[in-house]
Amino acid sequence: MDERFDRPVVTLGLRGVPHFAREAMRAIYGHVVERRASSLSRAEVTAYFESRSATDDSFDDLTDSSSWTYQRLLECAPVRAVLATSDPDAGVVDYGCGRGALRGVIKALSSNHLYVGYDIDRFAISRHAGAGGRAAFTTTLPVLQFGVAFLVNVLVYTSDVELDAVLDEVMSLLAPDGALIVVEPWPAWYWETCFAGLRLRMREREKVDAALAQRGRHLVDRATLALFGWRGHAIAPIAWLGVWRPS
Repeated sequence: MDERFDRPVVTLGLRGVPHFAREAMRAIYGHVVERRASSLSRAEVTAYFESRSATDDSFDDLTDSSSWTYQRLLECAPVRAVLATSDPDAGVVDYGCGRGALRGVIKALSSNHLYVGYDIDRFAISRHAGAGGRAAFTTTLPVLQFGVAFLVNVLVYTSDVELDAVLDEVMSLLAPDGALIVVEPWPAWYWETCFAGLRLRMREREKVDAALAQRGRHLVDRATLALFGWRGHAIAPIAWLGVWRPS
């Protein structure tokens, strides 16, 4: 595995430049043309994703949870450390799993972990029917508690009004000593945040940390995905990752 994964900054290099430029152009278009305000309710977000899943529309965004760029970030050292120290039978829950790309990452890093993917997108979940093995997908919030919970690109699609409810749901899925891994786009002007009548909510890691501190969790590890890195600094950051454990 690339040695850069052992550092706090995971870089894309020249391969990511065309994708980065395309996202910046989308962002400019969104800010200029797609400016309609949105409450970003769960119903609106569900309708958006289900319409794309129903037509098998591909998600090619640089900051999409199933993109090759996010795969690199999700394979970084902090994630590997959590999986290496967690009980495979305690399982992993992927809150907002979408197309289940995280399952492949976990299987590659730790093939023994039980995986449960949860999403409100019925069409995306239906594609996983009969997944078999140690994997299951559901549109119903699990009643189990897991050793690890992933929250990948969920908060950016969550309104300020519903943020507390989403975080409380995720916390209800975690065992008392469980680890929470959150991945979100880095707040910056060059991301497309206005499209299809939606206006996304970009949040800094520090703001999420403050909300989780109120729920008895503290940040223990982190990583940053960036276009380039220099002496440990992120140049054109793309996404952030944080690992929270009980205080």
